[in-house]
Amino acid sequence: MRVSFINSLLGGDFSALDIAITTLATYVNERSLHKASIIDLTFHRRHWKDALSSGIKENRPDIIAISSNTMYMKYVKAIIEEVKSNYNLPIILGGHHASIYPQEAISILECDAICIGDGEEPLVEFLNRKEKNETMQGVRGIWAKDNSSLIRNEGGRFRENLDDLPIPNWDLWKDLDKYFYYLGMLYIIGSRGCPYRCTYCDAHGIKDAVPGKYFRLRDPVRYAQEIAYQWDKYKNRNLRLAQLFDPVFTMYDHWIEDFCDE
Repeated sequence: MRVSFINSLLGGDFSALDIAITTLATYVNERSLHKASIIDLTFHRRHWKDALSSGIKENRPDIIAISSNTMYMKYVKAIIEEVKSNYNLPIILGGHHASIYPQEAISILECDAICIGDGEEPLVEFLNRKEKNETMQGVRGIWAKDNSSLIRNEGGRFRENLDDLPIPNWDLWKDLDKYFYYLGMLYIIGSRGCPYRCTYCDAHGIKDAVPGKYFRLRDPVRYAQEIAYQWDKYKNRNLRLAQLFDPVFTMYDHWIEDFCDE
């Protein structure tokens, strides 16, 4: 199966180089028999329908996946309406909005399924079932429409081990050199979740939406080594800095010390 992740930013915010879909697409490519690509509309917002058409023709996806957050849902809805009306492809939504507001997300007419919580394993299993035309019953973290009924599986999951994930492959972004020109950076993250429960933050909602340990840390040495890997890979393409995307980078002294030593 081929899945294309659409970066659904139509507001001109070129700082939103999405690490989530990069991680998921890399995981699909390296840990499954399926093929993932990214269709990025960020620098094509004035003619985004043409850019979407070109991306679909080039990648020939069987499934469209979109990581959704509440602030950009107006763009998500416009894009999935275009996808469904002109290409009739199945659409799965993930991300914070789908996790915190699953009923609202699955109620969108053009949405066929949603993923709640971390998406690596659920998405691959979703693709496995789709390829075999099997029911989504029992796929933890997935809600899916099935003819006139809705399959609501058990709540999502938080992946415990972050160190066995592949290093995100930013080459999946066709306009990466434009991002380097404007931003000069890549997002790199050594944790998932947050230990705090600030009520104004989406982290509070997703922590309540999914069972399990929400705040998880990577090995600090491997984290530092990923920065070195990406620097060696992209330093000749105008990469100038690593944007550490951790909500609470300085949580533990010993973790910081090991990171800095490496």
